[in-house]
Amino acid sequence: MEGMKIAISNTVEAINDGEFAGKDTIASIEIPASVKSIGKGAFAGCSSLRDVYIPSSVTDIGDYAFLDCSGLANIHLGVSVNRIGPQAFAGCPSLEMVHIPDSVVEIGDYAFADCSIIAHLHLGRSVRRIGEGAFTWCANFSDLVFPPSLEEIGVEAFLGCMSITRLRIPDHVLRIGYAAFGECRDLKSCEIPESVEFHQTAFPRWCQIERVASAEGKLLRAKQISEERSHHGVDAVV
Repeated sequence: MEGMKIAISNTVEAINDGEFAGKDTIASIEIPASVKSIGKGAFAGCSSLRDVYIPSSVTDIGDYAFLDCSGLANIHLGVSVNRIGPQAFAGCPSLEMVHIPDSVVEIGDYAFADCSIIAHLHLGRSVRRIGEGAFTWCANFSDLVFPPSLEEIGVEAFLGCMSITRLRIPDHVLRIGYAAFGECRDLKSCEIPESVEFHQTAFPRWCQIERVASAEGKLLRAKQISEERSHHGVDAVV
């Protein structure tokens, strides 16, 4: 039986929290250009939903907006999205490709966790933070290129991404959380600027770490230390 098709009125500016949650007969949804935000859990559990086109009017995708949409295979993120909320697309095991547009600044905690068959992941050039567990157990993609804008890779962000073979961490990264690349079975080498802080468990023990000099990274780290000490009322010495 063919699933239900939903067309949202072009007078709607926000899709409310949980508005279509659990409606497992919805196969497709037409989101008009009037919509600016998608609320928390708006489509969570819509297991028959296969394709989602998010227009360029949308700037925010709420927490667990498409959580557990098990049939979701294709998503198009509009060029104005700047935040992808925690668990926004978690538990979507049919999702094959993720293209993060250049407008996105933050990828929330567990945003794409357990999307196990993603074969291609593109990170836009404005991403600054990749949250805790953001891509945990996305085991299928092998090529991962970080944008120069990146500043933080969260705890267990890429845990269990077993097909990644090598990495280069950008100069602007200030910290990498523990087990960020834990259980990455095929990860053999990683190039990391000397200025980057990371927990000893961030990478698997068999991964060869090469520390590289980065004048820009050192300046960024010195600035961060100065700001932290100033915030705590301590004279900065760098």
